Amino acid sequence: MKIQSPFLNRVICSLGVAVFKVLYRTTRVDIQLGDPVHDPYNPDREAECIYSVWHDLLLFPLFMKQPRSIVALVGRHRDGDYVSNILKALKLKAIRGSSSRGGTEAVLQAVQEVNDHSLVVTPDGPRGPRRKMKQGCVFVAAQTGIPVVATAFSASSAWKPMGSWTDLVIPKPFSKVYAVTSEPFYIQKNATREEISAVTDLIQVEMDRLNIIAEALAAGKQLPTANASNDVSETKDAA
Repeated sequence: MKIQSPFLNRVICSLGVAVFKVLYRTTRVDIQLGDPVHDPYNPDREAECIYSVWHDLLLFPLFMKQPRSIVALVGRHRDGDYVSNILKALKLKAIRGSSSRGGTEAVLQAVQEVNDHSLVVTPDGPRGPRRKMKQGCVFVAAQTGIPVVATAFSASSAWKPMGSWTDLVIPKPFSKVYAVTSEPFYIQKNATREEISAVTDLIQVEMDRLNIIAEALAAGKQLPTANASNDVSETKDAA
């Protein structure tokens, strides 16, 4: 059901935020960082990046802990209205724009924000296909000069309500949730279209690999590492 009223949209999103906060407080959290420098929950981190998060997993990084100094690049489509209102309720910033609507203005604003904020981008939104990288994430990296960090999230038990083109993964109460991140992908400023395409393909492979790892962890399988190279793990269990 589409909600036409902006006021009703804000009210529903605020209620949803309250529910998700309570839900995630019942979960146990396991965070495995590919690079501790790019910890989204560290208010004192010294380097910013672009976090690549699949559209159906966006609730995880927003609610499993309190992200610090984060800006989300959100499309100007109707689903983006929900995300924008959720971010406002969490006291996080949103930049509205996509490759098809308001993209230039959004990138210019992103360039200004990355001085003291990291960006969150859903590279398969707003219309899918599900978990398929588009080049916008890497394009923003090429314009801002900051790296991309791939991410994956999972839960030991979850609901998956289906949307128009993808499901939304919501952990069930008292489940264990996992976050896995990669080492940063760097791309030079003003990279060519071919270079942007090549890095996009590399990040797609890494997003797929991390997703396999996150789902294996949720299934109780033990893995030696969460990254192909040196990785640093941080595990925090909620009380």
